[in-house]
Amino acid sequence: MDINEIEATALFRYDLIHPIIAEVFPDANKKAYMERIARTERLLPSGKRGYVRVGTLREWSTNYRKQGLKGLKPKGRKDAGASRRLTHLQKAEIKRLKQENYRRPATVIRKRMLMTGYFPTGAPSVSTFQRYIAHELPQLKHNQIEDMRAFEMAHVNDLWQIDTTHGPFIIAGGRKRKVYIVGVIDDASRYLVGWGLFFEDNAINVQITLKRAIQTYGRPRRLYADNGKPYVNKQLALTCAELGVGIRHTQVYHGNQKGKIERWFGVMKQQWMADINYNQFASLDELKQAFAIYVRDRNNQANRNLPNNMTPMDRFCEEPDAIHKVEQTKLDIAFLHREERRVANDGTISLNGQQYETGRATIGQRVTVRYQPDLSTVWIEWDDQLLPIKLVDKLENGHTARERIRMTED
Repeated sequence: MDINEIEATALFRYDLIHPIIAEVFPDANKKAYMERIARTERLLPSGKRGYVRVGTLREWSTNYRKQGLKGLKPKGRKDAGASRRLTHLQKAEIKRLKQENYRRPATVIRKRMLMTGYFPTGAPSVSTFQRYIAHELPQLKHNQIEDMRAFEMAHVNDLWQIDTTHGPFIIAGGRKRKVYIVGVIDDASRYLVGWGLFFEDNAINVQITLKRAIQTYGRPRRLYADNGKPYVNKQLALTCAELGVGIRHTQVYHGNQKGKIERWFGVMKQQWMADINYNQFASLDELKQAFAIYVRDRNNQANRNLPNNMTPMDRFCEEPDAIHKVEQTKLDIAFLHREERRVANDGTISLNGQQYETGRATIGQRVTVRYQPDLSTVWIEWDDQLLPIKLVDKLENGHTARERIRMTED
């Protein structure tokens, strides 16, 4: 653009904003003037016909107030003097870098090629790279579409999907608290086999919900979860291994791979959460009662994704042989948490800041501690048994006779 074109453009812009600057517009106010200008088609300095938006008029007015006529002159390109065309060699390198890693963005490709000397006089803009990749290498762009095909298990209890979602806020204990909803859905039947409402989003609450589901409907062959902390931890992995349940995790940042539980939560928010008055619940237990009714109704509603529009309940009950119940004692033991401790010289171990007595036979030994998450009961594994242990009672120990060690015979 030569000097004449630059000045012509500046004058064109000035003619449009002069009534705004001088406040002599013929319309009722400044806003009305700019809206009228924006609606009127006109011949632009480029020789084409078009429109000037209200935002553009505001920007030109601001620039004129700050810099005068200079602020209305078109600015030169920052990459002036640098080639904006890609040579065959440069295109080949872009293609190679993209094929090497199709996730590699244009910004990274441009930076790499600058560092390796492909543009000694300056690189084209990022948009040039983006346009080339989009238009000239469409096959690489298509490769970014990942395999997200829908899947479905053939039998109930083949696979359970488990996830946590944000629930409503309720007033409990005099303050507003957020509720988290844990859900477990059977993949083949879309039957919600387990759920729980909690004030905390943590691994313990996930395990409580899963244990109830297994207790009621038997164990699944596999469990499908995302990569959140409540689902990726040693305790859950050991519990599943002890019960013979395989556990799989979605790819990182691909929580939508758990499509069925995500869909269940989405419909729940549109139906149940959108239709209840949160202020009517004075406690979490009251909210659970309302949610239980919704779950019961939902499990008994016809589902168009099931054969003959069956209900999830009917589909789940079609295969009673697929329900493998777990003996209660085995289930309880499997969900006990585990920690290793070395027994101190006084026959005690420390667990969550509390001291427990394990007995003299275990002094100096490493023992596996098994316990309920709330520490209501604690055991140690010893001689292939679970032995209960108790908190140290110093007052009781003060009245307990000690066995004296005799160094010599009388």
